[in-house]
Formats: sequence, structure tokens, C-alpha cells
Amino acid sequence: MARGYLDESIRPPTNKSNKAALHLYVLAGVIVPVGSLNPTRTAIGAAWTRQRPFHFRLESDTDRLKLLDVIVNVGIGSVVVGGTYLKPSSQERVRARLLVRLATELVKLGITELIAEKRPYTRPNVAPGVAARSGDQRDEDALAKSQRLGGLPGNLTMTFKWPQNEPLLWLPDAVAGSVALHLDPASLDHRFWNRLTGPGVPNLIWP
Repeated sequence: MARGYLDESIRPPTNKSNKAALHLYVLAGVIVPVGSLNPTRTAIGAAWTRQRPFHFRLESDTDRLKLLDVIVNVGIGSVVVGGTYLKPSSQERVRARLLVRLATELVKLGITELIAEKRPYTRPNVAPGVAARSGDQRDEDALAKSQRLGGLPGNLTMTFKWPQNEPLLWLPDAVAGSVALHLDPASLDHRFWNRLTGPGVPNLIWP
């Protein structure tokens, strides 16, 4: 048995004056066998000794590579999906589509338990009388809809945790950030993607 830990990386267009520039959304899931949960947390703790959670976009290259080394050395697999969108208002719709696609791929690998970083914030209502939904609720809505339509199995569950309480969430953050830099035409920074050349190299899916 294994669990899937999920996190995202979002890359806005560098040239904001270009109305046709696209946002990049990358959603990663790392696969951690249940028997390896605590050993992997121990390996993360040895690599990251600071008293705060790891955030890929904030860290030095050296610290980024340390977390990627944990993925490679422990032999953790990853599945990554990504997409682009034009308007920021499309972000949640794109995430919902990517989440269902990622969950579908993880289910194929025998994963029925997903853990994602909490997203408690809400966005403005899109229609009068429609209650605002937190990010977590929107994720639950997307999976539940797919389950009702028969796309995802009914035994698939998703829970949400704060990254300061679950260091395993730092791993998909590192994978998503690495893939986003690899794909972003404004960056094309392949160093971190190239480090994922062991068992943890992402299975990249672009719907």
C-alpha cells in the first residue's frame, strides 16, 4: 500500500503586458509506500534542519537539491500533470481538471489515499447566491463529481494537511517546482529536473 502526496507550482507569465501570455500550472503527486512513511520523514529531517517548512520557490539551489536527493535516494516515484491557461480566473477550473487527471493516474498505480496541502482561502463568488468555497472544498467537489460520473472509484479519499505538520508534502512541492522551472519558457532551468534521474524521475503527463 502507498499514499499519494500532492502539491502544485504556479508560474505566471513573465511578460504581463503580453495579453496572450499563458500561466503554467503543475500538479505533482509523489508515491510513498506506507511502510516508508516514517523513514522518509526521517530522511527529510536529516536533509532539512531549519525550523520552518520547505518551500521550493523560496529556497536556495543547494537546499532545493537536498530535497530532490531525498526523493532519488529513497526511491520515491512521482506523477506530474500540467496545463496552461490565459486568465487568472481560470486557475481553479484548470486545477480541478488536473486534479482529476492526476488522481486517475495514481489510482492506476493502486493509490486510493491522497493527501494535499491545505488551501483554506476562498475566492469571490462567480454567481449571485453561490456560496464561496475554500480551496479544499473545491478539490473535494472535483473528485466527488468524477466519482459520481464513474471516473474515479468511490473508495478514493483526499485529506488536507498543513505543510508544517507533514514534511512529506515538501516532496511534491519540490517535484512540482522542478518541473515548472523545466517547462517554463521564461526559465527553462533544467538543473532540478535533471537531478531527478533516479527512481524518482517524474512520469510527466500533459493532458
